[in-house]
Amino acid sequence: MSAQKTLHTHSREPLLRMARRDSIDPGLAWAIRGAAFLLSLVTGAVMDSHSRTIEASLLCPALPDPALLDQVAQGLAQVYGLNRVTFLPTCPPPAGGEEAAPPPPGDEDVPPPA
Repeated sequence: MSAQKTLHTHSREPLLRMARRDSIDPGLAWAIRGAAFLLSLVTGAVMDSHSRTIEASLLCPALPDPALLDQVAQGLAQVYGLNRVTFLPTCPPPAGGEEAAPPPPGDEDVPPPA
């Protein structure tokens, strides 16, 4: 049997298209960069198109500053015309995941010699 080759006659369009705009407000540009970073941490999101809200769970190595989260949420809401953006940041447990070992017994825990 011979393998059939299929020809794609349609052009492929990227899911997201990025373009650099020099005329964008610097504050908004930094808000977009911050949003991109936070979105890279998203582990799950609930988007409600009817109420135009987003609730996103973030997995962060350390909890981000709440003021930064608020600024990014406001920027996203402004850019995309959303009513509300909520971030729910969480941190993974410390490396090792084990509790500290109890200290060795002291002199008060040792029975007296017989």
